[in-house]
Amino acid sequence: MNYTRHGAAVATYGRTQHRPTLDLNIYSDLCLASEAVSRVGKWLEQENVESDCIGDVMLVLAEALNNVIEHAYGSEQKGHIQIKATLRAQTLSVQIVDRGKPFDGPPDEVSLNTDKYALSEMPDGGFGWFLIKSLTEDIHFSHDGGQNKLTLVVGLRTATF
Repeated sequence: MNYTRHGAAVATYGRTQHRPTLDLNIYSDLCLASEAVSRVGKWLEQENVESDCIGDVMLVLAEALNNVIEHAYGSEQKGHIQIKATLRAQTLSVQIVDRGKPFDGPPDEVSLNTDKYALSEMPDGGFGWFLIKSLTEDIHFSHDGGQNKLTLVVGLRTATF
């Protein structure tokens, strides 16, 4: 197992049941979330995952972490966020755990209704769950023991050289 520490983020690289894993622990801070997303991307590169898939994973992870920071902890409260990524043959499973405000889980139905807006009037937010659901194969959520647990499963292809 390999440990690295940068700022307030701690990463652990390893294998669980012969599967590559990456564990990250960060504070609820947008800069640290961005660092965590970059670290996951670099890890997936080292594991020979296609760059298009890496981009999808990074977008999904960035949206999910931003939701935790903004909604579970809010701008006034700081807390810990645990990220565990497990690479399988054709998928990446990412579990995000926080102890912020309880979350009811992702909306059942999300749509991107841009017809009602002119391009100059598009809202800044509100597209996160649409992106997450569009780029994942499966989403699981639970709130238990004071913890929000969100698991995102993204389909992958490995790069061929």
